[in-house]
Amino acid sequence: MIEIDIFVVKQLSIMHFIIADNQDITHIGISSLLSILYPDAHQHPVFNSKELREGLRLFPDAVVVVDYPLFDFSSHQHLLNLKAAARESRWILFSEELSASFIRQMLFEDPEIGIVMKTDNRAQIELALRCAATK
Repeated sequence: MIEIDIFVVKQLSIMHFIIADNQDITHIGISSLLSILYPDAHQHPVFNSKELREGLRLFPDAVVVVDYPLFDFSSHQHLLNLKAAARESRWILFSEELSASFIRQMLFEDPEIGIVMKTDNRAQIELALRCAATK
C-alpha cells in the first residue's frame, strides 16, 4: 500500500509543458531545451486552441509555451480566457512578431505572462523557461 502512495506522490510532482508553436523548427528547439532542462517532464504538443484547451483541462498547472501570432487565437482576449480557466498554469509568449503595444497590453492585463523573443539568446530563453517552471 505504501508503494502506491509513493507512486501517486511522484505522479503529482511531474512537470508538464504544453508547446503551442506551429513553427516546426522552434517547436523542436523548445522541446530540445526542455529535454535538457527538465528531462523528467512531460511535453505535450498542441496545434490549435481546441487542443490547448484540452491540454489545460488535463494539466491545469502546466507551463504553456505559445507563439501567439502563429497560433489560432481569435484575439488576445481568447488567450487570456484560456489562461484564466487554468489558473495554476504559467505562460510564456514565445515569438518573433510581437509589437511593443501588444506586449504592453498583455503585461498590463496579466503581469504574470512571460515574454521571450525567438531572437533572444539561449540563456534568456532558458531563464524564461526556468522562471515559468518555478511555481
